[in-house]
Amino acid sequence: MTRSSLLKKFDIKVQNLYDCLYEIKELLDSTEDYDLESLANNLVEAVDDTLTDGSCSIEHIKSTITDSEE
Repeated sequence: MTRSSLLKKFDIKVQNLYDCLYEIKELLDSTEDYDLESLANNLVEAVDDTLTDGSCSIEHIKSTITDSEE
C-alpha cells in the first residue's frame, strides 16, 4: 500500500471516529439530562485532546507514515 493511500484511508477512519464520537454526544444530549450532557461534553473534549495533543496524536501518526520508507 502506498503512503498516500494509507494516509487517505487513515483520514477516512479518523473522520469516522469523530462522527461516531459526535453521535454518542448527540445521543446523550438528547436525554436532556444535565449530568449526561456534561459527561458527553467531557468525553468529546478528552478524546479530542488525546487525538490532537497526546503522545500518539493523529498528526504524529501521519508524520510517521509520511516519513517512513515504503
